[in-house]
Amino acid sequence: MRCAKARKYMLEMVEEGLSPLLQQRLKVHLESCPTCQGEYDALQELYYTVKGLPLPQVAEPLGTEVLGLVRQRIRAEGIEPSLSLWNRGGWRILSLFRRPLLAYTSLVVIVGLVIGGILFWFSYSQRVTVDLSDLTLDEVEQAWELISPEMEVDMELIALLDSLSPEEISSFSDELKVEVEPDLILSEVPILPSGYLNSGYFYYDLSDFSPEEIEEIIQQLSDKGSSNPSPQKEGGGARLFLKPIDEFVSI
Repeated sequence: MRCAKARKYMLEMVEEGLSPLLQQRLKVHLESCPTCQGEYDALQELYYTVKGLPLPQVAEPLGTEVLGLVRQRIRAEGIEPSLSLWNRGGWRILSLFRRPLLAYTSLVVIVGLVIGGILFWFSYSQRVTVDLSDLTLDEVEQAWELISPEMEVDMELIALLDSLSPEEISSFSDELKVEVEPDLILSEVPILPSGYLNSGYFYYDLSDFSPEEIEEIIQQLSDKGSSNPSPQKEGGGARLFLKPIDEFVSI
């Protein structure tokens, strides 16, 4: 993790809103970077100082006066509360669009929602597969930032699969799909080809294997206590479907 990314997660770390995996990565970076450690300590001190400040109490007459001014402003602008609008009918809502500023603002919001929905659909429908078998953590991070700099997935964490607990592995996003060399998890089953992790399950492409080889793979996994793997037909090719990952990570 580089300094720029570490600074982005510091506030979440102070607020205790960071996932355990990112906490571990950030702590490792802070231990090796005195500059970031100093910034984090200053941020933490400022956060707890501000959090400990007492909130000022507003006097009752002043609060009533401010509320009265707000209500006068609403009446002067001709804007009714939302509940009254619905009670008086939908035409009252449509009448707001007669005001040029409200009409323009509404149009901008609607166009923004449409464009945002289109962009979200395209970003959601795209899937990126990254081979991590020969990459270091720094190389994975650099490659991911080049592929999709706007996405917030920390792909370098996948390279730590061999050192993570089953609970940490199961915390990965269901949408994450990454190629993993089998020797990271199933080092004693070398016949298996590369598979990928998706929603806590392993899939191995067996389309180039004979029935005898597939049977041998199933036998090897069964001997090691995996949960009854069986080949599944998908897209015209056979795939070996292993469930769930936490049942055989410790093999």
